Amino acid sequence: MSEPRVLVLAREPDIYRAPIRARYPELALETCSSYEALGEALRRFEPTVVLTGKIGAPFPRELLLSSAPSVEWVQCDSAGVDHLRPFSSRVRVTSASGIHDEALADYVVCAMLMFNLHFPAFFRQQRDHLWEPKPLRPSNGQRLVVLGLGAIGTRVAAKAQALGLQVVGVRARPQGDAVGVDKLIEVLEDADFLAVTLPRTEKTLGLVSEHVLTSMKPGSVLVNISRGGIVDERALARMLREGALRGAVLDVFETEPLPAESELWDLANVVITPHTGDIEGWQSKVVELFCANLERFRAGKTLRNVVDPERGY
Repeated sequence: MSEPRVLVLAREPDIYRAPIRARYPELALETCSSYEALGEALRRFEPTVVLTGKIGAPFPRELLLSSAPSVEWVQCDSAGVDHLRPFSSRVRVTSASGIHDEALADYVVCAMLMFNLHFPAFFRQQRDHLWEPKPLRPSNGQRLVVLGLGAIGTRVAAKAQALGLQVVGVRARPQGDAVGVDKLIEVLEDADFLAVTLPRTEKTLGLVSEHVLTSMKPGSVLVNISRGGIVDERALARMLREGALRGAVLDVFETEPLPAESELWDLANVVITPHTGDIEGWQSKVVELFCANLERFRAGKTLRNVVDPERGY
């Protein structure tokens, strides 16, 4: 195999270029910091490998996967790769799945504990100078349903079990103690929490529908760290407003940024975070993953985190 030619596409490409160059001084390496300049960079440099981030929307998927014959492999710097669908049968795509799993698992655990300890209510009371004690709820023995058992969902399950929660995993293909999606309604009936950790694919869009939400145990809490469009936001807002659910912690939305007129902003039982999937130092983890895969690419070995075009992750 000839030596790879690597193009880095990112808003600040030097974050990746510098450590990669330090590790591979002789590597043919170019950078591109805008979608507008991508076409010219692809024609001039003819890369075989592209390390890419999302600079904005829409992502130039057609240009990268279908109009650049030299490109053989695309490494994304995110776990989600829905912006590259439909995938090319010619170009291998790898994700950064796994680099955020510890922090996002902490996020879900924190979300559950916040509602058990009434922190959202206490924050409002502090703002309003109110002194109203509330009894705390122990997590031990509570039931958590984790919808999606990839790298993140698996760590969520492990950390929740360490706190004494009973965990039921739901996945597309049942394995071990995990059940299939066809059992989702059944397992939600007595669950205190639902954590949505799915990738965005054609099969997962709208999966947490109004029917699923209304099947949740009254007084339960939803935590969504997946992708926008998987949870029915209108139905969720109505159930939260009516008190059918105790609360929700939401990091992803159908439209991002979440529009100012969304009623979710003003619901007292909702905690909103601005798609906070990034962790401190995450770019260095991307570089480590990319370099490990580059060695595999050079050796003709199977790459890590290869996206299955059929499943979409």
